[in-house]
Amino acid sequence: MLAAGSAGAFLLLSGCTRLESQSTDLVNRLERQLADVRREVLPNGMVCLLKPDPHAPVVAIQIWVRNGSIHEDDYLGAGISHAIEHMIFKGTAARPPGAIAREISACGGRVNAYTSLDRTVFHAAIPSRYWHIGLDALADAMKNAAFPAEEWKKERNVILHEMAMNRDNPDRMLSRLLWTTAFLVHPYRYPVIGYERPFRSLRADDLRSFFRRSYRPDNTIVVVSGDFNADEAAARVRNAFADFHRRRIYPPRVPSEPVQAAPRQARRHGPYRLARVALAFHTVAFSDPAAPALDMLAVVASRGRSSRLMKRLREDTGLAHEVTAWSYTGVYPGLFAVEAVLDPTNMTALLDEMEKEIHRWREEGFRPEEILRARRAIVVDELSRYQSVDGTAEAIAAGEFYAGDPAYSVTYIRRVMNTSAGDLREVARRFLVPENSTIASLLPEGTHKSPAVGTACRERSGYPKVRREKLPNGVRLLTREDHRLPFVYVCVAFRGGLLSESASQAGLCYLTSQMLVRGTRQRDARTLARLLDSMAATLEPFAGANSFGLRGRCLSRDLNAFIDLVADCLVDPIFPPAELEKARRLQMAAIAEQRERPFHMASLHLRRLMFGEHPYAHDPLGDPATVAKLRREDLVDYFRYYVRGGNCVVAVFGDVRTEQPQEVFARAFGRIPGGGGAIPPRPPAFTALPGRCKQRFPAQQAIVLLGYPAVTVTSRMADAAIVIQESLNGMASELFEEIREKRALVYYAGAALQLGLDPALLALYAGTDLENADAAAGILRRQAQKLAREGLSPAAVDMAKKRLVASHHMQLQDTAEIALHCALDELYGLGHDHFFRFEERIASVDSNLLKSTAAVIFGSGKEASSVLLPDVGAESRSKTQTWSSEEADEQQPFQ
Repeated sequence: MLAAGSAGAFLLLSGCTRLESQSTDLVNRLERQLADVRREVLPNGMVCLLKPDPHAPVVAIQIWVRNGSIHEDDYLGAGISHAIEHMIFKGTAARPPGAIAREISACGGRVNAYTSLDRTVFHAAIPSRYWHIGLDALADAMKNAAFPAEEWKKERNVILHEMAMNRDNPDRMLSRLLWTTAFLVHPYRYPVIGYERPFRSLRADDLRSFFRRSYRPDNTIVVVSGDFNADEAAARVRNAFADFHRRRIYPPRVPSEPVQAAPRQARRHGPYRLARVALAFHTVAFSDPAAPALDMLAVVASRGRSSRLMKRLREDTGLAHEVTAWSYTGVYPGLFAVEAVLDPTNMTALLDEMEKEIHRWREEGFRPEEILRARRAIVVDELSRYQSVDGTAEAIAAGEFYAGDPAYSVTYIRRVMNTSAGDLREVARRFLVPENSTIASLLPEGTHKSPAVGTACRERSGYPKVRREKLPNGVRLLTREDHRLPFVYVCVAFRGGLLSESASQAGLCYLTSQMLVRGTRQRDARTLARLLDSMAATLEPFAGANSFGLRGRCLSRDLNAFIDLVADCLVDPIFPPAELEKARRLQMAAIAEQRERPFHMASLHLRRLMFGEHPYAHDPLGDPATVAKLRREDLVDYFRYYVRGGNCVVAVFGDVRTEQPQEVFARAFGRIPGGGGAIPPRPPAFTALPGRCKQRFPAQQAIVLLGYPAVTVTSRMADAAIVIQESLNGMASELFEEIREKRALVYYAGAALQLGLDPALLALYAGTDLENADAAAGILRRQAQKLAREGLSPAAVDMAKKRLVASHHMQLQDTAEIALHCALDELYGLGHDHFFRFEERIASVDSNLLKSTAAVIFGSGKEASSVLLPDVGAESRSKTQTWSSEEADEQQPFQ
């Protein structure tokens, strides 16, 4: 339960063999035993707790301060609270360094201190005849610690040595890695001992100032437990702290941790012989009603050889040498975690078994005998704390600290006794879910660094699997469960897009896709719209460079009706002439709107220059001249050729059960005619390169684009191209630093990548003014040439990979986007799990692959330059307009 027990309580343990029948008696006995805890708030705000226990001539004194590593404000990460813990006994005005420890030691006692995330505790145990000496010494330290500079110089080296020891302790390193990864904002992410560099900057004056600000009487609990007279002890405590006056309050800033939206992982290699892994989930604070159930779940999971994880992971399979589960619920929401020590070769299998076991907790629940064992174990643990005066002091202090009740153990045991198997299953379902998971692992040097711990493992331990089926007509059906919300997302994709169009029919695929939802034999356009609205559902067409299709969302309760409607649009569209003209008009308007934007026009000129007669030269919306000439017959022919089962992938993701029979989907999408829909041969691209194009446009800004032939989406160099593109983006990129920060030549700059079934392009771009256009183009060109010669710097690679992974994690929040990615990846021959292997793929991109890919892209000599210069007389834009890289990203069409 709490952070942490009178010898008289030992007798309570004898009745634990029949805990269930005796639980009321046990609780009542403990309650009676704690009834004589005396609580007093001193005039200075300090809380005093006294627990007399004459069974042994010993007294425990503890001082709990509500200041831990999470409360350090401007010193976060420096470990100043831990430093104060080390220095607290290094002298006062009345006692020289070492005197406090010597005084208590001379009486046969011991003194020590510790720092945690949310508190600092100074404690002593001393024979009862001398306990007042221990009280006076601790009170002097709390009130008058001097923090001598010379002592700090020595103790500073001691702490640095402790840091080095921690680095040699793999369990501590795993813990640090876990908390740093699981928490992004909350100061739980910082190690209690601090980081070495900020720690080295601490001075004795810093410790003295922070101590005076944070170690106040109204922020402190003093606890005395053992062989003493309560009235005498109360008087001694009041007298000891009478001159410990209130001070100005500086409430610490403790930001809340945002809700975790996607799984996280972190891995470190080091001089270890065994691997270690922790799988953790964000949970609740101590005060939450779910906290006891989480404690019980940890016991069920790993306490004893018959526990779930011990039996499965160590005894039966031998995958782990050690396995444990724990729940930390502090003042702020904490973590539930499973940790294991194992052979590195077992990492993938162990994480897979962990995921399966946690899935069983969520779906199958727990047996009554497991609940009884967990209750018994927790009650025994809680009662055991009261066997010593130290334990008793810690237990009642923790009750006061966390719950405002020194006798909280009684309440806690009652909550545990009332926790059911259903409660454990509920917390497993509530918290132990994929998007809330963090994996931290330590591996020996030289261990293979890709699939063992990374996206593959995170999918095993977090992401629901994608189920793939192939229908008789060739349709590939993908299903995936995600029960966070009662929505189902459907994506139906076909190969096509620009690649399937001739120059004279540019825009045909887009117009055809729009017409799929504008009327079928059973439902006209108005009926389709009304049905979708009545279900609060959406169904939208899409068309791009390589594919087209439909995407939609519905409530899971409406899935059958929604699937029937989607299938109707794909099997029986009738392309009504009136609706065709409406769709044509909207498409022409969209083209006109695009052509108002200078960035779009610069990119359109670039594509035409690069691709020539190849279909990628066009925009998916087409050209006004070609769209105007498209006939209904053209659309019908296109539909009949490309909407075929062998050319189709259907993804149904969300609140759907993949293990359930798929008759509904098979019946609906099995109606799509079988066959291929092969894309015809295309004219070659890049035949006119190198080439340059310079145009005028009624705008104030100048746009500079340099394009280079890229690789295909199926190329082994595709992921390297993604890393290269990302390295050129962002305010911290070398390109931005050079062209914007140092030279101030541009408003924005970056890179955009298009990967297709045919080789497409990577473009460097900049938004500038007329005077700086040539200089900006020169810097972009030199950047490309440098990449061709040298590749990327290690720092740029590291930054790009981190940003890509972070962006991928953001995408994992969106089930609709996941469905689209999986459908298109399967359609393009990459496999439906390609998206989930993104982090693994990016991690495997090494320096050699990056250098060779950069040479292929930038070193071919096939550069296209598209420069759009402002029309000097244009008044369409204000001269004071500014641009950001984000605005450029919204405009650029290469994604």
